[in-house]
Amino acid sequence: MAAAIPDDPSAAADGAPPRLGHFAVPPLTGDPHRDYRAIIDLAVHAESVGFDSFWVAEGHVATNGLPAALTFLAALSQRTASIRLGTAVIALAFENPIALAETAAVVDVLSDGRLELGLGKSNRGGWASPAFEAFDLDEGDRDALFAAALDRLRGTLSGRAADRAVELYPRAEHLGERLWQATSRAATAAAAGRAGDGLQLHRKAAEGDTGAAQARLIDAYLAELPASSVPRIAVSRVVLPARDRAEALALYRRYAEGSPAYYRRADLTRGVEEHLVDANIAFGSVDDILGSLGADATARRSTEILFSIPLPFDAPEYRDGLTTLARDIHPHLGSPERAPAIPVLPRVAG
Repeated sequence: MAAAIPDDPSAAADGAPPRLGHFAVPPLTGDPHRDYRAIIDLAVHAESVGFDSFWVAEGHVATNGLPAALTFLAALSQRTASIRLGTAVIALAFENPIALAETAAVVDVLSDGRLELGLGKSNRGGWASPAFEAFDLDEGDRDALFAAALDRLRGTLSGRAADRAVELYPRAEHLGERLWQATSRAATAAAAGRAGDGLQLHRKAAEGDTGAAQARLIDAYLAELPASSVPRIAVSRVVLPARDRAEALALYRRYAEGSPAYYRRADLTRGVEEHLVDANIAFGSVDDILGSLGADATARRSTEILFSIPLPFDAPEYRDGLTTLARDIHPHLGSPERAPAIPVLPRVAG
């Protein structure tokens, strides 16, 4: 049976909207100093308008613009006071689990206990192939590498690794309760549930309707989640708030043409609107975006939504968009649905 979402401060409270998060994927623009400063400034603003969490993506050997998420969050912890700080995600194949546990423990101390540790296997489709090659790893072993590293990390956080006692300083056993697994596969979602970890879902499914496809992952997760565990379901979604859809399209086109380094993967050959729809980006007025999120079977069931805005981080409209999200969109999202939108799947092994 699917686990209900209880009244618990670690998840959305009964009758309250899902927790409000931000998700930043630093680009490769050639100016990391400007980009990192802009992201830190956005985090400070997000905290000031009421965001609950701020997450950053990590990518090695120029697969995105940030190869050291925990280092970045250590700096960010000194500019913020209450917003939770998360990785989305650290690919475990490229990490020494003991070193990772020690670094995470230091960041958690610096942030006064605000760290959330999102973990993954790396993106499919060749995105992470340069990193596997650089680290002299076989990308075909990504599942086994992840499973072995996660097991060792979990043991290290609790004080043991490979049947040996491991004494960490600072102590970090509490971080074992703040692990998240990112996935697009039902088997991994089920494994996250069995472990009592949080579940992280991407902005877009590879095939079909994203909300419906990811709702099946939520089913697999909840079917395995122990009754004593609080569901933690974070979904990434991209929105572009504006006065109306026409203004949003014009805004996107202006920045895409003026800041090509931020949009190197955007294909506008079929038009801006077609691109935004294909990329699962909700755009337009507050009502337009609320309508898109309300029709999203996964967003409706998530305990935390991690929003991104498809503009350069230093664009003034990005900051304005975060304010709109916090004040005009988030309060109207409604509480996470307790019952699954589609039938619960059988238990999934592996």
